[in-house]
Amino acid sequence: MISLVKKGCCLIAAACIGALTASAAPMTSTIPGAAEPPVEVKKATRALLTIRCYDASGQCTATGPAIFINDEGHAVCAYSLLTGATRAEVVDEKGKIYPLHRILGVSALYDLAKFSVDDIKKCQWFPLTEQATVPGTTVRCLRPLSGKKDQPKEYVITQADEYNQYQYLHTSAPNDSSMVGSPLMDGEGRIVGFLQRGTLRTDSTAYAIDARFIGTLRITSRSALSSDLRALKLPKALPADAEEAQAYITMLGHADTVALALALDDFIAEWPNRADGYANRAMTLHAPAGHYADADADFAKALELSQQEGSTITPDWVHSQWCQAIFQKAQTVHDSVYGAWTMQHAQEKAAQAYAIKPMPYYLLLQGRCLYAMRQFAQARDTFIRLATQPDEVGGEWSAVARAESWFFAARSQEMLANDSLRVIALIDSAIQVAPRPYNDEAKQYFIERASRLFAAGQYRAAISDYNTYESLIGPSRLSSRFYYIREQAYLEVHAFQQALDDINSAISKAPQEPLYQLEAIIIYLRAGELTDAESKARQFVQAFPDIAEGYKLLGLALGNQNKKKEAVQALQKAMEMGDSTAGEYISRYQ
Repeated sequence: MISLVKKGCCLIAAACIGALTASAAPMTSTIPGAAEPPVEVKKATRALLTIRCYDASGQCTATGPAIFINDEGHAVCAYSLLTGATRAEVVDEKGKIYPLHRILGVSALYDLAKFSVDDIKKCQWFPLTEQATVPGTTVRCLRPLSGKKDQPKEYVITQADEYNQYQYLHTSAPNDSSMVGSPLMDGEGRIVGFLQRGTLRTDSTAYAIDARFIGTLRITSRSALSSDLRALKLPKALPADAEEAQAYITMLGHADTVALALALDDFIAEWPNRADGYANRAMTLHAPAGHYADADADFAKALELSQQEGSTITPDWVHSQWCQAIFQKAQTVHDSVYGAWTMQHAQEKAAQAYAIKPMPYYLLLQGRCLYAMRQFAQARDTFIRLATQPDEVGGEWSAVARAESWFFAARSQEMLANDSLRVIALIDSAIQVAPRPYNDEAKQYFIERASRLFAAGQYRAAISDYNTYESLIGPSRLSSRFYYIREQAYLEVHAFQQALDDINSAISKAPQEPLYQLEAIIIYLRAGELTDAESKARQFVQAFPDIAEGYKLLGLALGNQNKKKEAVQALQKAMEMGDSTAGEYISRYQ
């Protein structure tokens, strides 16, 4: 990865800037022979740290140099040191240990990481340079010294390539992997770069990335998706802005519950008077983890803060989120576990939300709770009320919700009594108000109505709905089961060719399913196509010799052609295999 950066810089240098080093104007960095006195070695080493990284088993995975860059305890080290670590700490020149607190920003490409340490009150630090570094500048490599007479090694910046608004520095330092991440300090006591190892065989000296690049290392909402940041198992900081922090937490997701819990706790610690922090922790952490008492406490705190002026969320929203958390628990976990969270309690929370602000969504929540409590009449009436109330919101979402409400009313009615015509009428209403083009939910209304029309004996109407559903979904996405069911409807209206077409479609989608092949034989029998019925039956008993139904149908096909002897033989075979109904036909052909 480092070599890629180097190659890119070399190409830029060769193709675009040519004599870059010769034309660069001197800036403020100290060069050999400058009059300014060098920074004291003792002072320099006080800001120098050793970082030690550990894995989950407590084994030390890496050690290397780090350095404080401000008086807040922010430090910089090589990103590569942190990979695989679950815990890290830094040790200063006096041997004092500071645990790594939070990652503040990283770049695997430039092998740099910025972090904060915990429990620090005062520290020696060195500022980062704010200007470009001039080739020829003498720098000191800050590394732990082995003794009082030891001095930081001095090297020279031999070339400075422009790279992404910063510089990629060539140095005279040896290309030693143990020096990766070491800060380079100029004569004014500013850090101008951090050493990186060249990975090409021809590299005899090391490189350094411009220290100004550290200023770009920060965590934003989009950092939640950063592969560099996600690769680290160490705790990460939140973005400095509350809204950015909320977006970061949302994008963080539930894949890493430890990171999510830390982020939610950090948000509340940083912004303790924001109601959304407590509501989010209750919804995304405590409730899914089964910590219902903790979720209750967070929701209660969110409700209290939501009533304050300037709150980012409202009390009705808190009640609705509380309702959803309770609803989920009541559906999946036995009431004996935290008995306060029942479906009745969820319905009460939805009603409280609706009382504060009569939004359609809160009425929908009430209806779902009533349905889950098997209070179907109340649920039906609630859904009809929702479907027929004036549309105050407007827009496509409201039309979709209205259609769903009619369908939920139909489901509730179906659970009440065997009033199939009213159920069909309610689904009719759902289809009528569903916006076009139909979404996936609305497409299902046609198959739902078709099945109920079929059960009510309205076969032609059912076929119409099946046909509409097929045109909306597309034949390639339909299963063999669909074509088998529609074939049954066609048989009821004696549309034998359409029935045969459908059962052949079912067979093509599931060629090893014997039911569909048996159904094809039945269609030929009912249509009076006895020769075809016999042929298909013979093919069936060869393919599925252990299925008695095949021999019975073969017997019927033969018998209806007056081939009585063969018919009796086939029917007797069916009886021997356990089909007791075959005996009813034997007497006809004897």
